[in-house]
Amino acid sequence: MAVTRVILPIQGEKEKELREAAENAKLRYLSLIELDDLHQLYEDDVKQSELALEGMPDFSAAATVEPTDEVDLDVSAKLQKAQEQQLDSLDLKGRYLVHLPESFGKISSIVHLNLANNCLEVRLNWT
Repeated sequence: MAVTRVILPIQGEKEKELREAAENAKLRYLSLIELDDLHQLYEDDVKQSELALEGMPDFSAAATVEPTDEVDLDVSAKLQKAQEQQLDSLDLKGRYLVHLPESFGKISSIVHLNLANNCLEVRLNWT
């Protein structure tokens, strides 16, 4: 003899309502989590945009270049090349420069100079 399960219409309706309510509650929480993730992405984008507008590098990145003697040698080589070849543009961005060497003053051909993302200090000598 086979046992059959009879679901009363009232029980079926109640179970259906409970399942729908649980699903709706779950969707609200999922939507809240997605919204929180979206806000975090937006905040990160705004931070990157602000840094870009300020011309500042993002130092929170894991891989940052530290100033070394190689950087100084590279800058000297670029300055010498600019002077010898009378270049009209020079790109020294992100070289951790705190000042420009005196040899820079000897280069009169430079029209475009990129010194973004450095640590230059202004020193005025009015003597």
